[in-house]
Amino acid sequence: MQLSRLFEIVYILLHKKRATAKELAERFEVSQRTIYRDIETLGMAGIPVYCIRGSGGGICIHERFVLNKSALTQEEQAQILLALKSLSATDHEGAGTLLGKLGSLFAKDEDEWIEVDFSRWGHRTNDRRAMAVLRDAIIGQRKIAFQYYSMSSGRTNRTVCPVKLIYKDHSWYLHAFDDDRRDYRTFKLHRCVGITPLDQAFDRNAFPDIRDVELPPRETRLVTVKLLFQPASAFRVFDAFDPETFSHGDDGSIAVTACMEDDGTLCAYLFTLGPGVQVLSPTWLRKRMAKHIQAALAQYENS
Repeated sequence: MQLSRLFEIVYILLHKKRATAKELAERFEVSQRTIYRDIETLGMAGIPVYCIRGSGGGICIHERFVLNKSALTQEEQAQILLALKSLSATDHEGAGTLLGKLGSLFAKDEDEWIEVDFSRWGHRTNDRRAMAVLRDAIIGQRKIAFQYYSMSSGRTNRTVCPVKLIYKDHSWYLHAFDDDRRDYRTFKLHRCVGITPLDQAFDRNAFPDIRDVELPPRETRLVTVKLLFQPASAFRVFDAFDPETFSHGDDGSIAVTACMEDDGTLCAYLFTLGPGVQVLSPTWLRKRMAKHIQAALAQYENS
């Protein structure tokens, strides 16, 4: 316990530069006398800690002191801290503490330049709760149950053995072994409703190898779509398309030529881009969009 406390004191001083014996004693739930003994021990070990008496004083560490970084380059240190920052966004136990410790170890304050939050706008509490449940189930090898909404099957009740979380193309996916289907399935996390941990353990080693995790195969085809974004909607281009796929018009409009998946939801996705977007080609997609617009309009006219 003392060794852990000594390291923690060094990390605190590296981060805060100064702390009082009272603050440290309250943090570690020990007496101030114990803290002073710890400071003496650190000094004897060669750590340049010292005390400043009087108002505004406290326990300090030499401002030029930095712990050994194990020969990591500046870029490597930044990558480690960024990875931990991403991990802490999932509420992973200990990630925040480790992030603070390594920030002090590398003499960096990475919290100031980046913040990672994988939750959706307006769904922070539910998303983070689901992430915590899945994290514990994966690590603890416990089954989970939920309702899943898919395009092909509608709503189904699923009980699975969760093995991995995947973040790809702006979305979270759950890769799991489905007992009923005796195979792996990948679920889009936002379509999993009522994720509930079960008191049923599983042995991950009993499953087939999953060295290469892929998103679920879908019966889709790629089509070349030409779109025209009016000036007022031009900002939407940058959210969805690669800059190499579009060209700028003199009036501020943007034309896009891109390969897109025709998986049955293409029209619905194009609707999300707003009324300022027009499908130029192919012709069959223009006709399909027109039918969807007429169907949507009929719902409002008949209500």
